[in-house]
Amino acid sequence: MSKKLRAAHIKQPSQRTASGTSAVPKGTLLRCSDCQAVHEKKAWRAPNELSHAKKDPWVARTKEVRWKYVLCPACKDAKEGTYSGMVVIRRIPGKILNGLLSFIRKFGARSRSRHIERRLLSVQKNGKNGANEVVVTTTENQMAGRLAEKIRDTYKHQTRVTISFSREPHKREHATVLFDEPQEDTRTA
Repeated sequence: MSKKLRAAHIKQPSQRTASGTSAVPKGTLLRCSDCQAVHEKKAWRAPNELSHAKKDPWVARTKEVRWKYVLCPACKDAKEGTYSGMVVIRRIPGKILNGLLSFIRKFGARSRSRHIERRLLSVQKNGKNGANEVVVTTTENQMAGRLAEKIRDTYKHQTRVTISFSREPHKREHATVLFDEPQEDTRTA
């Protein structure tokens, strides 16, 4: 006769928060020591998006919140130099380089304003022998693909986009945007 396994017989891992620390007591919120993001309701939020002051009667009564300072996942990635998404943009025509860099920075600012953990980690400009190249790293793997698609949509008929994904343990997304070679004018005057 076999015994049925019940959920009570299976050893469960201890409950952890997003930062990897054990659960914090009620009335204590996690705050990133670098960017001041706050961990509330299982997500990292910008300080101006907090809902606890209006809805939680404990906070309304005491007007005090106990903070536990940790690093949020995005700041931890930035410090360690790890990334989840990478976009490499090659053969950028010189006349649109500044506009493209501005477009990338605004895309990063829009993403961060919607969700505090979606960030551009770095925007590096490399230029060898007149060939402009920009390498962008992001905290979120899908953000790299979205940025590459936005660049393709903005500069239609001038770009080709390739997106590849790494194998399972890393979950990284690599996107390459190639601008077309400028056409030589073959007409004679």
